[in-house]
Amino acid sequence: KSIEANISKTEKRKKENNYGVTVKGENNLMVRFAKCCNPVPGDNILGYITKGRGVSIHRKDCSNLQILIKEDPQKVVEVSWGTAKGVAYMAEIQVKSEDRPGLLSDVMNIITESKLSLNALSAKSAKGNLAYINIKVKIDTIEQLKELMRKIRKLTGVIDVYRMNN
Repeated sequence: KSIEANISKTEKRKKENNYGVTVKGENNLMVRFAKCCNPVPGDNILGYITKGRGVSIHRKDCSNLQILIKEDPQKVVEVSWGTAKGVAYMAEIQVKSEDRPGLLSDVMNIITESKLSLNALSAKSAKGNLAYINIKVKIDTIEQLKELMRKIRKLTGVIDVYRMNN
């Protein structure tokens, strides 16, 4: 009986995996986050059952997910954010700005002050005196990302800051 009690306790604990996502009605499923839309806690999400790779978690507004839904709607499953602690999520944003000296430095200062872990950054000049900066950071919550975007929007010359959805 003690073994059975341990098994049932273990099964209850496995409903939320270490990624902080719960798949409705199922437990102990392999979950991975789609790189096309990089969902983070707070985003509206859906799961898509893949062949051999478990459930792929997408933002509901992901264009790739919309294509998958049209192809095979039966593979879509409801998922929700759990309460995992210490799990970092990758988020990618793009900054569209007037090109000016010191722009990249100003953006980097905001990232540093926000104490976020920078994973990747690329910047390029474009026609019409524009600059595009792609930033990939590790975040714990959607609020951290929204705050970073809000601060960057306040910089001189910044036209727009938005989430990337490849």
